[in-house]
Amino acid sequence: MRGSRLAVLLLLAAVLAGCAAESRESARRPRDVPLLRALVSADGLQVTVEFDRSGCGEFRLTADEGERAVSVHLVAAPSATRGAGAETPRLVPCTQLAAMGTATVRVGTPVAGRALVDTATGRELPSIDGRTLAAVGYLPAGYVFARDSFETESDVPPRSPQAPLVWTRVFTGPPDRPELRITQAAPGGPELLGWPVTATVRVGGADGQLHLTEGGAQALTWVLGGLRIAVYTVQGNIHETPLPVAELEAVAAALRPA
Repeated sequence: MRGSRLAVLLLLAAVLAGCAAESRESARRPRDVPLLRALVSADGLQVTVEFDRSGCGEFRLTADEGERAVSVHLVAAPSATRGAGAETPRLVPCTQLAAMGTATVRVGTPVAGRALVDTATGRELPSIDGRTLAAVGYLPAGYVFARDSFETESDVPPRSPQAPLVWTRVFTGPPDRPELRITQAAPGGPELLGWPVTATVRVGGADGQLHLTEGGAQALTWVLGGLRIAVYTVQGNIHETPLPVAELEAVAAALRPA
């Protein structure tokens, strides 16, 4: 009886060891990552995608061009380093769980209206064509372009299918000034900003809204050339001096529709 119990325990240990080894091997394999939405640059040669970064690894985006569609494929490969004298890579601890990520790839010819297809899911990605965006004609002194993003201050969570499809251009200024953002989106859908409306104002000859928050953030929203626009600041800390509303109005008035 004792011998048969020992045999069962040894068999169970072998099975568990095999499962653990398979799990480690699976963790080291690249995996396809589903995409949420895309931005296409004004020249059509750059595609930026957003994805759910709920996992560890290094993310690589590639594009396969066809006559009617551009297939984009995002792969997550586990980050690996070599310890002293180690023969095999070891996984690096993950520090970016449950975050939204972006990746960019260049294509050989302009996307030019072709569909963007997510290889991981086979579905066409909702996207914004950079050729439709209003051009920025004025920035406050010291402000420079920092990055393009999908960020918005909407009350709808970014992972939700109802999240507004937006293109946000982020500008940074002097150390004592807040970040300036210009968000553009197609008509319809949820509000771009979940901030209270303080007043109705005229923006570039159109009716708009002024938003102010207790934290010092401020915004102008209106419709320009069929696009919903928001020009606003985001306070990084309490020591930043808010931009005068007149500066937001100057940025707004200088935007030119495509």
